[in-house]
Amino acid sequence: MGAWLVVAEVNRGKLAAAANGVHELLAQHGPAYVAIVDQDGDYFANERASLVCVAQHIQDRLANSRVMVLGQRATRHRPLGFLRGELEALADLVLLDALAYRAVITGQPQRRSLGIGCAVL
Repeated sequence: MGAWLVVAEVNRGKLAAAANGVHELLAQHGPAYVAIVDQDGDYFANERASLVCVAQHIQDRLANSRVMVLGQRATRHRPLGFLRGELEALADLVLLDALAYRAVITGQPQRRSLGIGCAVL
């Protein structure tokens, strides 16, 4: 079916596992898009297709293939509960702040006009 297994020598958690998988995927196949989703059932499968369409639109509009699109729930608290929803909101803010920090230290401004959830890398 085209699947393969990537195993790390040391368990470094979910983020490292995702990064290792993406690294292997890019090295082996060079896909146009990569989507990372967990299996808690919070998202519908068709939402990934919508994110790809958004990424393609931004790439075409800016003539830049280095685009990251982050999905966002309409409401975090209903499917996740209050605490987990707040923690996810915090994680999203930290990621966006990290992208802004990278833009500052590299001297390449982040294109904020794209709105929250999108960044040109």
